[in-house]
Amino acid sequence: MTTTTPQTRLVLTRDEVLALLQAMGASGINGMDPEPLKGLSEKEATERLNSGAQTLLNRGLVQYEGEDTLKIDSTALALVGACVVPDATLLIAISAPDGVLEPRYFNATPSVLVEQSSPRPGVFAFEYLQDGAAMRVRIQEVVAAAWANPALASAAAIELSDAALTDTLTRARAGDVAGAERALVQAGANPDSARQCATAISQANLFTGLVAWGLRNETPAGNDSLIVVNAPAGNWLIQPVPNTQKLIARPAAGPDCERAMLSLTAALERSHART
Repeated sequence: MTTTTPQTRLVLTRDEVLALLQAMGASGINGMDPEPLKGLSEKEATERLNSGAQTLLNRGLVQYEGEDTLKIDSTALALVGACVVPDATLLIAISAPDGVLEPRYFNATPSVLVEQSSPRPGVFAFEYLQDGAAMRVRIQEVVAAAWANPALASAAAIELSDAALTDTLTRARAGDVAGAERALVQAGANPDSARQCATAISQANLFTGLVAWGLRNETPAGNDSLIVVNAPAGNWLIQPVPNTQKLIARPAAGPDCERAMLSLTAALERSHART
């Protein structure tokens, strides 16, 4: 049986992941349909699980103990298990203007940090990260494009509610820039800043960071989030205002966006440091 090393990267098909989840007694992982076998007959579902188990056996990632019990390789158990029941998770999702979404998860337990991604449909990759520094390097690589742009000197910060942000994002991403601009003006933005922000959202890649921690507790301990609007003319950074129900969208240069995104890793590092 293998052990987890700093170079460990495990790539699995969807059926292999499903077979591992069944062996772990788990129902799913982030990034997978919550009902992955829905719509299949019992026979089809069994065939999918058996196919996944067989390829895992062929790869030496599981072995049978008795007739029906699968013993999971320690590397697969550590990497996939950390994504099944993490103590803290950071989702970084890159959303293109055409709607293509590229999510990536960083999962932490007291014993391991794991990056989970889907390099192509039906394939899942799990990569061991040695420590918090390695995780920050990977995040910098994932979102490097967002750091190059300057701040917009001519725009002002905009304070808005969750509902106003949702309305703005929905309209702008659907091409209704005028409607998104109106939503921002109604939230209190000056017309010029509203126009620049709405235009940026309609045209730019959006880098969303969402972190939650204390996930092994009955009630999660907390969460935080941000959005970087990676517009060529200049980035916008959207974050919650502490101790309020408001958010603020402000022009932000690349280094500010980088610091904000990397600050979300603190919860994972705390979880990983626990003994």
